[in-house]
Amino acid sequence: MMSEPNSVRAMYELAWQHQADGLLIIDNQQTIVATNPAARQLLNDPQLTSGANLNQLPPPLVTLIQKEPGEYDITIDADTLLPRLLHVTCLIPPANPQHHLFLLRDITMIQQQQQQLQYHQQLFAHLVTIARIVAEGVNNPDETIHSILEMVRELTQATDGSIFLCQADGTILHSIIAPPHPTKNAIKDRITTAMKSGLAGWVFDNREAVVIADSNHDNRWIQFPEQEYIARSVLCIPINHDRDIIGLITLTHHRPNFFDNEKQQLVGAITGYIAHILVKAKTDADQKQLLQQLAVAKARAEAANRAKSTFLANMTHELRTPLTSIMSYSDVGETLASRQDLPQFPVIFQKIKNGAWHLLDLINNLLDLSNLESGNITLQNAPLDLKAFAQAITYKAAPLFEKTNVAFSVQVDNNLPPLTIDQTRLDQLIMNFLENAAKFTPLGHVTFTTTQAPHPHHPTADNYILFIITDTGIGIPPDQIQTLFDSFTQADTSLTRQYGGAGIGLAINYRLCQLMGGEIIIDSILETGTTITLCFPLTP
Repeated sequence: MMSEPNSVRAMYELAWQHQADGLLIIDNQQTIVATNPAARQLLNDPQLTSGANLNQLPPPLVTLIQKEPGEYDITIDADTLLPRLLHVTCLIPPANPQHHLFLLRDITMIQQQQQQLQYHQQLFAHLVTIARIVAEGVNNPDETIHSILEMVRELTQATDGSIFLCQADGTILHSIIAPPHPTKNAIKDRITTAMKSGLAGWVFDNREAVVIADSNHDNRWIQFPEQEYIARSVLCIPINHDRDIIGLITLTHHRPNFFDNEKQQLVGAITGYIAHILVKAKTDADQKQLLQQLAVAKARAEAANRAKSTFLANMTHELRTPLTSIMSYSDVGETLASRQDLPQFPVIFQKIKNGAWHLLDLINNLLDLSNLESGNITLQNAPLDLKAFAQAITYKAAPLFEKTNVAFSVQVDNNLPPLTIDQTRLDQLIMNFLENAAKFTPLGHVTFTTTQAPHPHHPTADNYILFIITDTGIGIPPDQIQTLFDSFTQADTSLTRQYGGAGIGLAINYRLCQLMGGEIIIDSILETGTTITLCFPLTP
């Protein structure tokens, strides 16, 4: 039978070998003492074993040895097509200060997801701006079109861009260049040449968009000597109104194969707005056309918002996995430290777990909010025994009030009929409100009541179940109650520093309650207390 020290060592070895994060130990002789499989895989070096020299490590990682313990982000394989971003935690174990311990985590995917989220937010903001411009009218068409061109450049990451305004015979009436060109004469000569024998003239004559993957192999693109760089990728799209071409938009980039179908479709969609602005500047487009354009813009903005919510839901799922691992390893570490009689380490592991639980709770809230916004929550309604439910809430909420100066009590009517509802979501609603009551009640009492009664605002509607949470806490100012259920908002922002919280719990409660067919009523007196009433009809 394996002795207990050998068993512990075996468990440490198992954790070391199967840890998802890379682990690397280096001594003060600048020699690699140990690496786990994950580190060798992250650093793409199967030979990176005990006794190896630091020359085998990526230079950005080597430089961290000279720095203070802490957390750093470094880029490795930067000179390749697939550079990677590592989050590195540098530690010096107190029991062995001659060694450095490095924890390596690949956060390339998370960074890419954050960039994608930022892009969708940027796209959403620009579409809303363009829609507002179209809806409110154009006082200065030239300035407006230049602003839209800059938005297009930013969204597509093009190096340069231009818009030509054309007559029916191809004569250029006006040109807008982004970024602005210092010499107008050079621009005029360039436009004339482009319309006569270049890509702009070809697109105008053939009435179709063109993507040039590499200008070195397409003679339709004319490279002018005074240009600061060689445009390798080119996108040129006609701006149409009815059957007429009224303009051309051209984007360039110094890299070949830059403009893909997604960028072409995005620019193509925006040309409709540009055409509308041009026509309105000349002829005052009628109100019906304005409303149609705005409806299209609104639909696209809503689609971008749904894409944001879907992406956020996917990202939160990705974040929950490493947090769960952190909590599991903390449990293992706490158990092992207790067995080894290391009293200082269980406290540390407990703090790690508490922080991980807090982050996991925040992520779960974000996921709930995202699912509610995107309509991805399905209720599981079933008859609920309200007396048993109230008793369950009593046991769950009791720890919130332990070691406080707040008394907690539960009151429930006898002979209550069953309520058809999603018990899990109702439990979430009640516990969120009770947690808030416990947080914002420094002294006094909190009461949870379940009763059958008329609707508080409609006395003739008497077939309701009311869940009432009453506290003697700090209360809510009357002018701030109306913003209480806004996402990422607290009634008093100074309370965030004192009591914590991200300001999304009540927003989730409000949306959940609406989804469940209920209503939330708030009555509060500052410095006296708050009463929250959840109203659910017995016959929804």
